[in-house]
Formats: sequence, C-alpha cells, structure tokens
Amino acid sequence: MRPSHRLIRPDHSRGSSVRAALALLFAALLVSAAPLAAQAGRIAGRVVNAQGEGVASAQVNVAGTQARVSTDVEGRYTLAGVSPGTHSVTVTALSYSAKTVTGVVVAEGRTAELNVSLASAALMLTGVTVTAQAERGSTGALLSERRNSATVVDAIGAEQMSQTPDGDAAAVVRRVPGVSVVDGRFVYVRGLGERYGNTTLNGAALPSPIPDRKAVPLDIIPTALLESVVTAKTYSPDQPGDYAGGLVQIETRAAPTERVFRLSSGMGWTQGETGTAALGYPAGNLLGFGGAMDLPAGLPRDAEVNGLPADAAARDRVVRGIAGPHWGPVGGTLPANGSPGVSFGDQVHLLGKPLGLMGTFSWASGASQPADRAERFFGVTGGAPERQTDLSSTATARETTVGALLNGGIRLSDTDRVTATLVYNHLAEAEARSLSGFYANRGPFLDQTRLRFVENTMANAQLRGQHQLPWGDAALRWRLPFSFSRRYEPGTRTTVYASPEEGEARLFQDVSESGQILHQDLKDRGWNPGVDLKLPAGFLGSGATLALGGSADLRDRTVYARRIRVRPIVALGNDDAAQAPNDLFAPANFGDQPGQLTLDEATFAGDNYDSEFSVLAGYLMADFQLLPRLRVAAGARVEQASIGTQAVNRLNRMEGALPRAELENVDLLPGINLTYGLTPDMNLRAAASRTVARPQFRELAPYLYVDYFGGAVVVGNPYLRRTSIINTDLRWEWFLGTGSVLAASAFHKRFDNPIEPLALVLGTNPAQTYANGDRAELYGTELEMRTNLGRLLPALQGFSVNTNLTLVHSETSVGQTVIYRFDDPLTPDTITASSRARPLFGQSPYVINAGLTWDGQRSGTTATVLFNRFGRRLDAFGGLALPDVYEEGRTQLDLTVEQSLPRGFEMKLSATRLLGQEVRYTQSFPNGDTVTTRQYDLGRAISLSLSWEPGR
Repeated sequence: MRPSHRLIRPDHSRGSSVRAALALLFAALLVSAAPLAAQAGRIAGRVVNAQGEGVASAQVNVAGTQARVSTDVEGRYTLAGVSPGTHSVTVTALSYSAKTVTGVVVAEGRTAELNVSLASAALMLTGVTVTAQAERGSTGALLSERRNSATVVDAIGAEQMSQTPDGDAAAVVRRVPGVSVVDGRFVYVRGLGERYGNTTLNGAALPSPIPDRKAVPLDIIPTALLESVVTAKTYSPDQPGDYAGGLVQIETRAAPTERVFRLSSGMGWTQGETGTAALGYPAGNLLGFGGAMDLPAGLPRDAEVNGLPADAAARDRVVRGIAGPHWGPVGGTLPANGSPGVSFGDQVHLLGKPLGLMGTFSWASGASQPADRAERFFGVTGGAPERQTDLSSTATARETTVGALLNGGIRLSDTDRVTATLVYNHLAEAEARSLSGFYANRGPFLDQTRLRFVENTMANAQLRGQHQLPWGDAALRWRLPFSFSRRYEPGTRTTVYASPEEGEARLFQDVSESGQILHQDLKDRGWNPGVDLKLPAGFLGSGATLALGGSADLRDRTVYARRIRVRPIVALGNDDAAQAPNDLFAPANFGDQPGQLTLDEATFAGDNYDSEFSVLAGYLMADFQLLPRLRVAAGARVEQASIGTQAVNRLNRMEGALPRAELENVDLLPGINLTYGLTPDMNLRAAASRTVARPQFRELAPYLYVDYFGGAVVVGNPYLRRTSIINTDLRWEWFLGTGSVLAASAFHKRFDNPIEPLALVLGTNPAQTYANGDRAELYGTELEMRTNLGRLLPALQGFSVNTNLTLVHSETSVGQTVIYRFDDPLTPDTITASSRARPLFGQSPYVINAGLTWDGQRSGTTATVLFNRFGRRLDAFGGLALPDVYEEGRTQLDLTVEQSLPRGFEMKLSATRLLGQEVRYTQSFPNGDTVTTRQYDLGRAISLSLSWEPGR
C-alpha cells in the first residue's frame, strides 16, 4: 500500500471570492466614473543632443502662444495649458541650432509626448524645420535614444510592453533581439547566460537572491513598475566590466509632471489546470508572506540538535512545530490567477520647487500543475544508458508576486535635480510535490513527497542627483543606492517511502534525505555608490566631451541553514512505516521510547557561510567627432575585484575549519565604439572591448551541498579562475521614421578560461561541480526589422511588424580540467570531460522573435500576435563518461487584444502558449540511444484584465 495523499472535495470558495471581489470593484468604478469636463492639454518630453544626452535650459515654446518653458538638467520639460489642436513647437538652446517641429497633435485633457534632438550650431548654422509628423510614444523615443547612443543597444518601452501578455521583466526582455529566457526568469543574451551578463536598476547593480547563480530573477519585477528595459550589447568604460553578452538596464517609471491615476485588475485561466484537483500546501497568506512551517520556537538556533529537549515544555513546543499535518500534500483545487494593481502620481510644490511623486503597487497570484512530468537519471555502461532513476511526478506550484514603487523627484533649479526611488519586489513560491517510480539506490521502487515554501525578496533604495555645471555642457551625476535581497526557505519537508517490488506497500525509509527539514535564510546586501563627471573637451573638437568617474560595488552575504532529521529511534514495524506522512509524524509518535520518533542534526559543514565581494573601479573616456561623420567613444576602466567565501561554525559541531576560498584580480578593461553616419538616418557601428566574468560565491567555495532529494550534489571549486573575454561587434542600422528601423549585426567573442558546470556521478547519484575550460569562441549575427507596413502598401496602414532573428555558433573546449576532490580537500584532482568540444552552456543556435500588430485608431482596438522560438541548448556538461544534457527547442505563440472603452476604461485579453508547450531535456549516448531525462507540459493560458485611467 502506498502512502495516501488524501484528496478532499475540490474547494471553489477561493476562486469564487476573488471573482466576487473583482466584480464589486469594477461595479464601483463604473458607478463612480463620470464624464470629464473639457480641458487644455500638455506637451511633454525631452530635448537631447546628438549623443543622446539631455540639454539643460533649452527653451521650448508653442508657436503663436505664450506657452514657454525651460528644460531641466535632464533635458525634460512639460508645457501646460496648451489648447487642443495641431501645433508647431520650437526649441532653442545656446550652442545648438534651433529646431521647429510641426504636426504636434494635442488632445483634450491629454499629454502629447514630443522628444527633440538638437544639432550643434557649429555643424549647422541655420534653423531646421521638420515637416514630418512628430514622433509620439515611448517606442519612438527609445528608437531616438538608440540612434543617438554611442554603443549598440536594443530597448523595449512601456508602450510596447502594453501590447504583450507579459507580466514581468523576464517575459518582456525575451522580445529583445538575441535574448532568450531560461527557466522563465534568467536572461541569456546572444546565447550567453547570466555569468556573462549583468543587470542594473536605475543604473545601480542588483545582488542576486539565488545561492549559486549570478542572475537576478527578473520574474519578480512586474511590468507595472517599468518604464523601459534597455539591453546594451557593447561595452563602454562607464559601465561595469563584468559582462560579455549584455547589460540589462531596467528603468522604473519616473515621477510625472501631472496628476495620473490608474486602477487595474485581471484574472487568468490555464487549460487543464485551473479548477482541477491539485496537491495542496498550507503556506503563506494572501500577499505571499510567511510560511506555515518555520523551525519551531523551542529549537536551539546556535547549537546542534541531539534528540528531543529534556524539558517538557520545550519538548512540547518543538513537537508541535515539527509534527503533522505539514509533512505530505493535501487535497485542493487549482485556483484562477489574479492580478490587481494601482498607480498614482502628481506634481506638487515643496518650498516653491516642483516635486514629482509616483507610486505603484501590484499584486499577482498564479498557480500551475504541469502535466506529464517525468524526471530520470542515467549512468553509462559500455556506451549505453543505464537507468538509475525513473520517476513520474505531480507538482503543484503557487506563486504570489508583490511589487511596489515609490519615486520622488525635486527640481531644485533648471540645472539641478535630485531623485529618490524605493523599489520593493517579493515573490513567494509554494510547492507540493509527489514523485513515484524507480530509483536504483533506494528500494528500488519509491514514493517521495516534498513540501517547499520559498520567499525571494529584492529591495532597492536610491538617492541620485544630476547637476549642470557652469562650464559649457559640463555635468555631474551621482548615486547612493542600497540593495537588499533575501531568499528565505523556512522549512522544506521531504519524505521517502520504498519497497523492493513494484506492487508491495511502500515503507518509510530511515535515510538521510527522508524525514528531513531544510531551513535556509540567505541575505545579500549591496552598496553601489558612484559619481560621473562630464567635461567639455574643446581640444578634441566642437561638442567633444571627456567623462571620468568612479564606483564601488560592495556586497556581503550571510547564510543561516539547518538540516533537521526526524528519525525512528529503532526500526519501525511495517504497519507503522506504511503510514502516510501526516499520520506517521503525528505528535503522539514523538518521544524517547523504541517505536517513537526523535530528532537529529544533519546540517552539512558548508551549509552556513559568509561571503564578501568588492569591485573598486575608475574610468576615463572621451566622446568626440574624429571626422564630420565619424563619432568615437573610447576609454578604459580599471577594476580591482576581491571575492571571499568562508564556511562558518554556527552550531559548534564542525570538525576542523574548512578552507577559505578567495579570488583577487586587477583588470584593465579598454573599450572603443565607432559610429559612422552614412546618412542622417543611417549608422554603421563598430566596437571592440575586453571584459571579464568572475565565479560566484558558491561556485568558488569547496563545500558540498544538496538542494533536494533526487537533485544533484553540488560542490564548488576553489581552483577556478576568472574568465577574460575579447568582444568585437559590427552593426548597420537604418531608422526609417517614426517607430521604424532595419538593422543587421555581427559579433564575435573569445573566452580564455571559461567557467562551465560539469556533471559527475558519485556512486549512483548525480553530482555537479564547476571547472575552467581551455578556451571558447562565439560568433553570430542578428537581423531586425520594425516598421509600419503602410510604408510598403497603403492598404496595410495600421499594421506594423516587429521581428528579429539571431544566429549563434559557439564552441568551448574543456578537455582536462582541475576540480576540487570530495575525499581529499587539500589535493586538487584532474579529470577529462566527456566531450572536448561543445556549445557554451545555455546557448541556442538560433532565436526567433516576431510580432504583428494592428492598431485600429478609430475603433480603439489594438491586436498583437507574438511568436518566439529558440533552438536546442546545452543544459549541463557531462563528466566521467556521462553525455551532455540538452534542453530541446520549443515554440511559443501569444495573442493580445486591447480595447479602449468610454470614460477611461480599457480591456485587455491575452492568450499565451496557443500551440501548447512541451519542455524536454535529453541525453545522447555513444551507442546511439537518446533518452529523455526530464519533461513536462505547460498548458495554454488566457487572461482578461480591465483598467481605469480617468482623463485618458
């Protein structure tokens, strides 16, 4: 008899209450909404120079009116009180040629966006009149910034985000050329994973809450907080030097210059999942905070556990905290997804100075239970696969995401602005999981259950300033950010039952991973102060600048972890051992007599550790016109990096100190970007640079750890070296007008000492470590087209296409490599990888993104079809004769329809994974057999949302 996972009657009360609440909410909105009185509009935007930098103190006025305003230190402005209609706007600034833009349409009570680029008066001595329709919307603004950028960048703005079903930054960024997303949260740029990427929030580095990865899980950042996501693909010395694929620059919504308010809510359903019976897990509240299974209060925090407490009261507290019903999944129903949100903003005056305020709050709840889930592991004998594990599983996961943004900016003068930003993101994941099948090292037939609740938190507080100095275009920028991230796993509980024959009753196993409680609290703190000074450099020509600055990236991590085992004092009888987990771990079964359960400490020596990371950097670069059409941005950055990790004896049970892992380097990182203007709307770019990639805390530490039963044993490698990378890029781009661009890019990267994961076998268990390869090379091309099809055929006016293709080839050679020995920590080991040449980890040979949008301006309807496809990519390297593991390529097709409604309402219908989606991982063995090691199916999903923005 198998352990019983009792399913109760499906509970529809949660879904019903959510639907009722949403109905009442929007009923109230419909009643309260009233027609708005006619009112004047506004014109707002930014004035920039040819380098894309803001022009301060520029004069902006509407022709034929008294409406006039000066730009601030960032070049931003707002013209209020503009009468509805079509206007011409003139912009003038000292040392720049005047510019007049015609056809600026201002709607009643609305704000028209107008971004203007000024040319240097030295290059153009007369005013320019633009007769084309003015650019509007953030897509056009971002393309304008891209055209004027000194480096190769790609971007997605809030306007384009609204035309997708994407709910978080990870989903958004995969629409960028050359970008794919692994595991739904980790960004790969040009086939390179998070090791070769970096992420900043409003210019500041973000720490990662993932124990052994550099990546920031972008799925915890809701799109409601975002203004734009810009991916820089070529390095510039004013940027951090630890990336090669791309620098993902996330910008949050800025404080507005007028009153705004937006209320939204949505619900979603997944085919074959929503409303069906599911495994339940008692954890967390409505907002996703707190788990129901933390370590009990009576358990010592700084000493090991050796049996139950002798004191009766303390024993009672411990038993109540550990005993059921929190050991096995219970019955339940998979609820619908929900996503309410609210944002507000206004401009007020503080001591006579304009102060912009912005606040956004979003909450989203989702649940999933992928079908046909299987997990397998194979050894190798005589070149053929040998089955070690073959498990089918049911896993129900519930996620709750909370996002909040507070932003305030005060303009002290036309040349001085100070901004404060607070961003908070919280992702809670509750998982109830049941596995059943064959496991050679246990049973060999087993059932395994796991209840897991994890909270990922990321908070970022920033104070930053921009000041125009009285020396030409000189400017000073500074930032004082503090970041905090936390991964909190209060008490993951695992049980294992096994039997020697398929049809026999499964009995509780007294083994290390059975009856285990895993508690982990990881905290990362980061400080990233920086200052940037830009000075005019007339000796390099008109408009030339010198930029210099410095920064410090300081982080520390502390980890408190415990592994507590519940085990029988003596072997259990078959009747007792066959009880379901929640019955076996009942309070009455704990004690100090034979046949009862007690507690043991099972914490690994390397589970608790402290880490420090620091990078002190300084840079100098120049930006100038070498020839009338050739712009040069070149310079160098020096980075002094130090990484250290030390296991910490928090329980007074360590048998001798484990070695400290350290890595220190000083690197000179030069970079040059060339931009040749073939025409005013066409650029040819070339770039070359040297960057680095450094190992992460856990990768460097020689400590063994296991995330969960059935997963790989992982051990770091203190012999790792940092990777040195030479990057070269070439891009041609043609800006065809409002929101339109054609581009083609080629790139090449050479890696010395690339760091790669290496799969091993310990006995019959899978294991993983990290090793330096000899070398690696990557090269590829990107093609992009974004345009309104009305340019090609008038009948297609209103249709636009946005498509990109990335082709990448990479090859790395690992060969013989030095790793850390499990059995002899003081002696390094040399092993040979299974395949000497193979692709880089996580790199797809191709990535395709395509989107077709129809914008019915008269009807207020916008419809977008989105297509994404990536090719087969390496998931793990093989070692000790094991073949490599690959994630097979897959396709995703999405549809979004937006409909504007009266009184400021808007409805959005989104359908995702319309073709279905099977996720599959495979290994190919020398004898020609290909086996599937892991697979599951993601169902089709649909969501409907309604938003209200008065005055829109």
